[in-house]
Amino acid sequence: MTTNICSRVLAALLFALSSAQAVSLLSEITPSDTKPAGLKFDLRYERLPDGSVNFRIVITEDTATFSSNASVTLGTVEITDHSKSIRPQRQLTFTRDGKSIACTFSLDQVTVSQPNLCVVFTNYAKRVIDGKLVRFASADFVYARLATFARKEP
Repeated sequence: MTTNICSRVLAALLFALSSAQAVSLLSEITPSDTKPAGLKFDLRYERLPDGSVNFRIVITEDTATFSSNASVTLGTVEITDHSKSIRPQRQLTFTRDGKSIACTFSLDQVTVSQPNLCVVFTNYAKRVIDGKLVRFASADFVYARLATFARKEP
């Protein structure tokens, strides 16, 4: 009987500890799904006369809120059956206005056509616990494959 009680206590403890670990979310923005992770994304592009592509992305709080150290980067996102990886390449500057973040950047057409090149928005997890803001090691990573949004017209 004590073995049964000990095993139940151990199982409950392991469950509690495993649910306290940091878990990050990786979500893709597509032209048909622009509201992942409680945020709304508006990604537009314009082809410039020199052949480059100008992008503007506006991210708006929907049901989630921005962390104080949110970031926008250019990088590669690779997803296989066994792994997911994000490799940041360049930090992008953005402006924050209330519940919106806006970022504008330009790339040449050759760079845009790389299938794994993405703009990645990182929103770090935080919660108020006992009246104090607690930051977690997890984050929501939301990415958009630029080649998907800026397909070259024939």
